[in-house]
Amino acid sequence: MVLPSNLPDVDEIFEVYRLGIEFQKTVFHRYWPGFDRNLLIKEIEEGRHWKIEDNNKIACVFSVQYEDPIVWEDGEPSLYLHRIVTNPAFKGNGYVKEIIEWSKDHGKSLGKKYVRLDTFSDNPRLIDYYVRCGFRLIGYKFFKPEAPIPEHYKDGLSLFEMTIV
Repeated sequence: MVLPSNLPDVDEIFEVYRLGIEFQKTVFHRYWPGFDRNLLIKEIEEGRHWKIEDNNKIACVFSVQYEDPIVWEDGEPSLYLHRIVTNPAFKGNGYVKEIIEWSKDHGKSLGKKYVRLDTFSDNPRLIDYYVRCGFRLIGYKFFKPEAPIPEHYKDGLSLFEMTIV
């Protein structure tokens, strides 16, 4: 079950991020640089950070945005998923599919038309996984060198969406 993250979860969430980044390093040549603690706290306080627990441990985390104009310029009413991370000890339990179902319900309740996400532009394994989960790969986004973007966006992103029915 998807639950809102809480401030007492911050250290455990950062451990899930750390483990997720270590896993990324074993399967792909690019990986997240790490995350800002204050950003996580802000997301939790704004009700935009979520978790899935398994046996009272945080097994998976993600955040949502309701606008993402840096990546998605079309202004379509969408729910944007970011930083989906599963603790490697809990991989294979279908948490992304659970997040997708939750996202469609949550997005629908907010009048959104799409669930959207992005990932590295050159990660065929993850691209294929998101397509198998029901997302459509709708294209790629590349940024100008001077664009004010996170470092891990600099080589471009694959863009995915799913219509909320």
